[in-house]
Amino acid sequence: YGVEQDMIAARERLDPWTGVPIHSLYGDSLATLRPSPEVFSGIDLLLVDLQDVGARYYTYVATAIWAAEVAARSGCEVWFLDRPNPLGGEVVEGPWRSPGFESFVGAFELPVRQGLTPGEIA
Repeated sequence: YGVEQDMIAARERLDPWTGVPIHSLYGDSLATLRPSPEVFSGIDLLLVDLQDVGARYYTYVATAIWAAEVAARSGCEVWFLDRPNPLGGEVVEGPWRSPGFESFVGAFELPVRQGLTPGEIA
């Protein structure tokens, strides 16, 4: 519901409307940035519906791709509903991530502003 604060771990809970479990992908350790394979038990489809401006500092795409990797390995189908980059996606600028500086905000070897959509990165 977008109520969690930045840099504060989000807890797992049940959705108050449906009772469906909500699995957090933002906890208090690096391991919580990827879901466990058990999360996808009994799930047929992971649907990723993100619009992104193509800047490396936003971590939504890293989270989506890491979840998609686990889902696919677990036998869950993955769909990316890709939409155009709202900034146009025509400008690429800034330095590439340097080797050895992999992180949550540098998950992929891309420049700071890569101009790609989430589906193109995936």
